[in-house]
Amino acid sequence: MLIKPVQLIETNPLDEYQFVGSDGERITCHAAPLLGTLSRLVGPEAVEFFAIPNFNDNRTMVTWFSQCKGLLEPFWEIPDQRQHTILEQLSQIAPNIATATRKLDNLPASESATYARLLPLLLNFPEPVEYHLYLVDGNPVATHWGMNKQVIGKARDTLSPFIDQWRARLKERAHQAEEAERNTAREQSFLGRLTRAGARSGAITVSLLWNDTNDLDLHVECPGGEVLNFGNKQACGGILDIDRNASCNALTSEPVENIVWTRKPNRSGQYSVYVHFYKQHDISMSCSKFELRLKRGSSVNHLKGQVTPGERLKVTDFRV
Repeated sequence: MLIKPVQLIETNPLDEYQFVGSDGERITCHAAPLLGTLSRLVGPEAVEFFAIPNFNDNRTMVTWFSQCKGLLEPFWEIPDQRQHTILEQLSQIAPNIATATRKLDNLPASESATYARLLPLLLNFPEPVEYHLYLVDGNPVATHWGMNKQVIGKARDTLSPFIDQWRARLKERAHQAEEAERNTAREQSFLGRLTRAGARSGAITVSLLWNDTNDLDLHVECPGGEVLNFGNKQACGGILDIDRNASCNALTSEPVENIVWTRKPNRSGQYSVYVHFYKQHDISMSCSKFELRLKRGSSVNHLKGQVTPGERLKVTDFRV
């Protein structure tokens, strides 16, 4: 297979990078023979991943070319789902190198020893690895193999750990996206019910939502010991402005309670938030599940729990 540079990817000053080990400069400056041998041992698809370096005359700059032509995309900018697909392709690179190394026995002894030493250097990429990965026409291409970023050290496989770490990163990003979606749904549920009830929002807002006709009460214990609740609707700068299911004549299965500070509370210290199962209107419910929303400025936290008749449960604290 003839290894030819086709499309320019990037150009960098060479002093930003260091060749790895005693052979790093050798393999990078003579890429075509090494990649040609890899192609013969494993197949042409095994070498398309490696960009071709071209050095200027005084060896101060290196330009990297892909072996095919097409749309150039940085790996780190493509959507997560496509990154999953690319990682699957990248996971075949190290096995290809291992397969090629095993096949070196078919070469003359001196040649076999040389390539056995050089081939593993193909898996050494500067870190962060993702900044040296691109897509060309939808296929992964890597630059700066056989180099480190301003670090002198032994050659090592940096590609395989990168694949594992990036998969974990994508998993965590998916988890965060799911959590954000759940938070959005919770916010919409809370805000819709709060808006219908006429609740206010302020510097700090503590809201309670549950889904039965029992009477749950929201309590906030202030730093000085005073308790803000249905029996003391205004304390330490806050006010209980919504109280549902307190009357048997006005029960709802979509209740909400709300305590709000329109401005910063006038007492510094720890505030403790409780939920109290005050009265059981629905005898079929042995407990009431609830969700509590604590909003402080632009920060919003949702907490879930359940209480039984007569129970007063501490849910969370916040400090001012």
